[in-house]
Amino acid sequence: MKAFYFIACLLSANLLLSQTFIEENYSHFLDRDDLTRVQVGERMFNIASVLTQDAASKEAHELVSKIKAFDLIRVPGLQDPQKEFKTGLSRLSGFEELVRIKDKDTHVAILVDESNGVVHELVGIIAADSEFVVFNLIGEIDLNEISKLTSKLQQEQLNKISGLQDLKIDEIKIYPNPSRKGNDIKVEVPENMVGGKVYVRDINSRTVQTLELKGQSLEISGSGLTSSNYFLEFENAGLSVKKKLIVIE
Repeated sequence: MKAFYFIACLLSANLLLSQTFIEENYSHFLDRDDLTRVQVGERMFNIASVLTQDAASKEAHELVSKIKAFDLIRVPGLQDPQKEFKTGLSRLSGFEELVRIKDKDTHVAILVDESNGVVHELVGIIAADSEFVVFNLIGEIDLNEISKLTSKLQQEQLNKISGLQDLKIDEIKIYPNPSRKGNDIKVEVPENMVGGKVYVRDINSRTVQTLELKGQSLEISGSGLTSSNYFLEFENAGLSVKKKLIVIE
């Protein structure tokens, strides 16, 4: 718990940042009285990095020390949050999709700007019922660490959003990820995904494996997977969740 205590503190701070994705694209929301906004600047992350230097907080220290800025807005009471969702996606040309969730009126997308295994920027866009959320994180974060970070954001921020609490998206786990070529991959899913299917798709969206989710855990054979990026797409009863899988040599 201590390993992520300071991240939770940071996400409740309110500091000024330089121009962010949110300010560039959603400035028309920033004067609303019902807006919730969370901003954390580089200086606060530097302080948190110092505070998490002890051995018990090593994991948090390594993660926090690589983050430069975090910005989030939550806008309630929109008539058409899906329109804002689509507009946001259209403004992220060049970003790679990391997670996609679709369930009736709930849509979530998490995208990254990455090069040589380092994520420079992460943007999440959520439309759930009448609520719209955008968050933007800037840093130099190892791609292998991003799954831990997105899981933490799901637990501490996304699950507060109406329409997302019952999806249990943070309970979908893929490990090891990255996985070495030829090794099997273990998958765990929440109960609401049992009875559905998981599709393994390559970077060209071709389906290379299809498996039935007969229980809350299964193994995916790695024998036919070359070193590359893949997506696991989980589907059941109208709910669709897509997560990235990395296979290395």
